[in-house]
Amino acid sequence: MISLIFSDLHIDEESIGELRETLKEIIGYKADNCIVLGDFYNKRHSTPLEISFGTEMIVKLLSTYGNVSLLTGNHEEIDPKMSSIDYLKYLGATIYSDEVIIDNNML
Repeated sequence: MISLIFSDLHIDEESIGELRETLKEIIGYKADNCIVLGDFYNKRHSTPLEISFGTEMIVKLLSTYGNVSLLTGNHEEIDPKMSSIDYLKYLGATIYSDEVIIDNNML
């Protein structure tokens, strides 16, 4: 199994243009799944534009890779029970906020 793994996008309004170009490159890689290792957004309370772009990005990753997992980073955690990326699970992404084991390896 091939996993595409990246982290620390820090989506904010100023970076969206550059991240759109990065997304085009990312979805060009062949992989069986996609794992985002935290800090998807740049702050705990994202703007509507940032949320819109993050949603667009996850939808494209899901349509390309089928399985997308996100780990909560220190920028997403609002409190121990809530994260600014939790809503992405309703799009089909898997959200992890604690220690995760994937394919017998600690992640």
